[in-house]
Amino acid sequence: MLRQMWDSLKESSFSEIILLIGLAIIGYLCALTLHKLFLRLKKYYFKDSNFNFWIPSIILAVLVLPYRLPFSIVIIHFAAIFLIIDLITSVLRKIAGKELKLLHSGVVSLILSTIVCVYGSLNFIVVVPHEYIVETDRVDKEYNIVFITDIHGPIIPMSLFKKYTSDINKLNADFIILGGDITDEFTPRKRMEETYKTLGEISNKDGIYYMYGNHDRLKYGNRKDYDRDILNEAITSSGITILKDKHVIIDNKITLIGRDDSGSEGKDRLNMDQLHDSVNPNSFVIVAEHEPSYYNDIARHGVDLYLYGHTHAGQIFPIGFYFRTFWNAFNTGRHKYNDLDIIISSGFGAWAFPFRTEYHSEYVIIKLVPKQK
Repeated sequence: MLRQMWDSLKESSFSEIILLIGLAIIGYLCALTLHKLFLRLKKYYFKDSNFNFWIPSIILAVLVLPYRLPFSIVIIHFAAIFLIIDLITSVLRKIAGKELKLLHSGVVSLILSTIVCVYGSLNFIVVVPHEYIVETDRVDKEYNIVFITDIHGPIIPMSLFKKYTSDINKLNADFIILGGDITDEFTPRKRMEETYKTLGEISNKDGIYYMYGNHDRLKYGNRKDYDRDILNEAITSSGITILKDKHVIIDNKITLIGRDDSGSEGKDRLNMDQLHDSVNPNSFVIVAEHEPSYYNDIARHGVDLYLYGHTHAGQIFPIGFYFRTFWNAFNTGRHKYNDLDIIISSGFGAWAFPFRTEYHSEYVIIKLVPKQK
């Protein structure tokens, strides 16, 4: 019930109001922080200046409101780093009993925030392959599977996106799984169509399969230049098969079950009992979806491999660190739950802004091989 209430709020104008209020508060705090920085710089380096530092502080803080701009993220990160350094400096000054000019002036905060922002930008655009080897006695030859999720646009330049898909093309995958949020509410129609067309051209032997995410059907946006029917046409006309609570049998050895997203879009989706009812128990069973379900429900049906994305591994520090540390959450990588093998992708791209200070952008390569006897 709570999940349905939250999804309803997210789909309403209420969510936009909350976002605006949140950005306004962040902008106000950034204005105070920036003004404090300018006063520190004046104190140590520009003592004779009579400039009103509230003007640049307010202008820069207003730039936080269009949160998708990289500059907004730079300002927010600087403000956060400045406050942390200022707190540390206050403690050190009391301990040392003397002025710590370099730390107190804000210069160190400027340097650190620049380093963090450069790293976050590079960590976003450098998409790396991550390979896992999965052994099983249910296949008698090696299968090469590519799992791609959370491209979100793509935000990266299309030329760079095509370079990465060209690299994936060279893998000669047996089949490819697209785990949702390949495009989102910010993606223009032309770019959306080009994205699926590019993905549909990747070399494969047994197909490309698509599972919906929570963003790709535009439930958070008010985009007018295409709807869900146009989206589906773009996907299927590119040679990509949509698995919405369906399964496909590959080479008579592998069963791939694609689930609808578990948010409000999939509130009436089939449960695992229904999905697994007609599956050959002797095949290697893969369940793929966008957002994670309860592991025990997946595991009790004898599923061999469970794939999902959605988490972005936190995307912006310390979100991922918080969930890994305090919630014991699986938000990226390979994990085990009883006999269930779980692989979570941190995602190919990023949502809303081109920035990652958590785990890197990636696409996943799964080598499914016969178990050595």
